[in-house]
Amino acid sequence: MSLDSVALDLPFNAQRPGTEGAFAPDDRPLRMERVDGELTAGTTGLRAKLAGTLDGVPYRVAFDYWGLGAESPFLARLLAGPVRVERGDNVFRFTPEVVIEKLDLFLDTVVEMTSTVWLRRGVTPSGASRVFTADLALPDTLTTPTGTADSRILVAGEIELTDGSARFKNFPYPFAGINGVFAFNEERLEIRDVRAASDSGAQLTVDGWVAPLSDSAQVQLSIGVADLPINGQLVDILGPKRQEALNALFSVTQIERLYEDGLLTRPGEEPTPGVPEFALGGTADVLVNVERLFGIESIWKQRIEIGLNDARMLSEQFPLPLLGDGVSIVVQDDIAQIDGGTYTTLRGGDVTLWARADVSRNDDKPPPSVRITAADVPIDDLLIYAIPGPGALADEDGPANLSSLLDRLRLRGTLDCVADVGPDPEYGFGWDIV
Repeated sequence: MSLDSVALDLPFNAQRPGTEGAFAPDDRPLRMERVDGELTAGTTGLRAKLAGTLDGVPYRVAFDYWGLGAESPFLARLLAGPVRVERGDNVFRFTPEVVIEKLDLFLDTVVEMTSTVWLRRGVTPSGASRVFTADLALPDTLTTPTGTADSRILVAGEIELTDGSARFKNFPYPFAGINGVFAFNEERLEIRDVRAASDSGAQLTVDGWVAPLSDSAQVQLSIGVADLPINGQLVDILGPKRQEALNALFSVTQIERLYEDGLLTRPGEEPTPGVPEFALGGTADVLVNVERLFGIESIWKQRIEIGLNDARMLSEQFPLPLLGDGVSIVVQDDIAQIDGGTYTTLRGGDVTLWARADVSRNDDKPPPSVRITAADVPIDDLLIYAIPGPGALADEDGPANLSSLLDRLRLRGTLDCVADVGPDPEYGFGWDIV
């Protein structure tokens, strides 16, 4: 029979996420309204191909229901959307709670979603055939369901995200053009090919999986951001703790002092002969790998890999302006280590940089350790300014500034040296230069 703008209940129980597992029974009927389509009914069961609305969302449903009992075997596909969704909205039936949890990792989310869900109970009876679902490709997990006595409804599906915008909760950088897929079944959630871009040029990728869908779930997530500009916008969103870590390499405090002392010129200002123009910046490629170990106890591990390109750097501990490329930063277990890359000063020379810092939230953590190795570096006002710490003057009653001493000596030429700056048992913070 043909249907024209009717209302009806679908002949299988609704299911949704719940405490009994990834999918627990739901007493709400699957009632469609404003339904058009085709329905065939007989002693062998029901067949239908329908289009209408469910919970106010447009749905297209095709099913083959073999038998007339409440637990008869059936196969159905429900295609919902597209619908514009804001953060916190769960507009689709059969969506595992873990999918909603992962979507809630984002702030200010606005995204277009399409949901495809397959439902299956039992197997196709001998001699029966698929009619309205015959031309539809089944997910692998539903191709060969096990057992006919099990009255559970097996579920598999995916939610496709298109044309979205959001900010990641732990890194609230704005991204738009979000596209990707959340694929799920009763045991596993896969996050596939989530891609987005920012107006700044940064590119976001997210991939991963969660399994099983229970309190013991193991989680593997990989979040990448390419071509992320190191600028004021990034600093503003990091928050005080993360700003402290960034300040170790890109010190706003130190560069302001250099501007005020006339040792550097701000971009766009009237140039002063012999004073180089310099501003902090560059781009970063960031890869964050997050893992939750399988088990009831919630144990998480995180590793962050950062590559700096065309970086204009100024260390808080040794404020010598550097131009760096190919710099590697790895953060794991609250320890950040900087290694590799090529550096030069604004007036030449070769520099290597190694640094290690505690980036935990502990208030009593030690200061960062920094080692700078320099070859053929010009001895100039910027280098003299950068040399830190106490030095021995004629006055034996207290420490003095070593850079002032070297400035009085008026050294000129080039310098080869190794400078170690970091924790000191006597002063709390010290230096050693060879």
